[in-house]
Amino acid sequence: MVGMRLWVSLALAAVACLGATAASAQDDDRELCRTGRPDVAITACTRAIRSGRFEGKELAELLLNRGAELRDRGEIDRAIDDFDRTIGLDDAAFEPYLQRGLAFMRRQDFQRAVTDFDTVIRLNPKSTDAFNDRGVAYRAMKDLERARASYDQAIALDAKFAPAYLNRGTVRGDLGDETGAIADFDEAIKIEPEQASYWYNRGLAFGRSGENDRALADLDQAIKLDSDRGDYFRNRGLIQAAKGDDARAAADFDAAIRLDPKDALARYHRCLARLALGRVPAALQDCNAALRLVPARADWRTTRGLAYLRMGRANPALADFSAALRADPKDARALYGRGLTERGKSRRKNRAAEDDIAAALALNSAVAGTFARYGIK
Repeated sequence: MVGMRLWVSLALAAVACLGATAASAQDDDRELCRTGRPDVAITACTRAIRSGRFEGKELAELLLNRGAELRDRGEIDRAIDDFDRTIGLDDAAFEPYLQRGLAFMRRQDFQRAVTDFDTVIRLNPKSTDAFNDRGVAYRAMKDLERARASYDQAIALDAKFAPAYLNRGTVRGDLGDETGAIADFDEAIKIEPEQASYWYNRGLAFGRSGENDRALADLDQAIKLDSDRGDYFRNRGLIQAAKGDDARAAADFDAAIRLDPKDALARYHRCLARLALGRVPAALQDCNAALRLVPARADWRTTRGLAYLRMGRANPALADFSAALRADPKDARALYGRGLTERGKSRRKNRAAEDDIAAALALNSAVAGTFARYGIK
């Protein structure tokens, strides 16, 4: 009998030990759900949720964390499901609405995002994140005045909240207020001078204002802080090209394409830079690549027509100029190019060719200079 009681006691102790071990593992999962790397966190969150041990606010926290990780990984529908469950557990908490709003943003469902950010603001009127994120949603909806007003409110709550200055500056630029945009970017840079995007956006604003040297200085600083952004190199290349430095422009487009081989804009503008440098076959390759990526850009066919014309290939040049003119009959470059090509093909004076050239010059008196820049007279 004593032996039986001893065996039962040992068995009960083993069960208790197993229970303690399981509880400890679930606590570990809860911590990993909060702090682990994305894949690890999602797996840990799922184990903890399925354990049945957590409920109420503890379960809501697990669902919220898993939803945020799923959203950042691009699994938007699953993320929204988790945020919905979180709200069902604690509808007075504002964070699930904020996170779900960001998920709707990723899904480009901007009106539902605005609705969620409005709810956050109702529950927590001092949420600078909600005002800022709502501004982003309004801008995506092209409602620029509401976007600016939302950023104003974020800044009124926290005058040191740099992202709101960045975003308001962007909207001011959209509205044509480059002076106001630059002032906002100035503030953002004062608050967080190590943020490359602030220098980049101010550089773009200087470029739009025609202040190319100041634009270059800011883009140089942006690239110094973050050299992995192809669009930084591409836009610096555009400023170099505007200054007439086609060699440096081409080098920046090279860097942009190395970072993002599918950057159609970089390939197109490298086509132009290479044309200006007399590297015509390489320019043609770039125009071809750009059009493969974005075949709908008829104006890019005009540029490819320039490359064909420069190479003496009249028929494909005419095909490109004609295609561009079907899309836009007032494309001065295409008219001028078609006129020059037809003039070159004719042994006698070609009235249609001369009419094209005259029409092009009437639309844009500088078009001949543009062609001369690319070696075509």
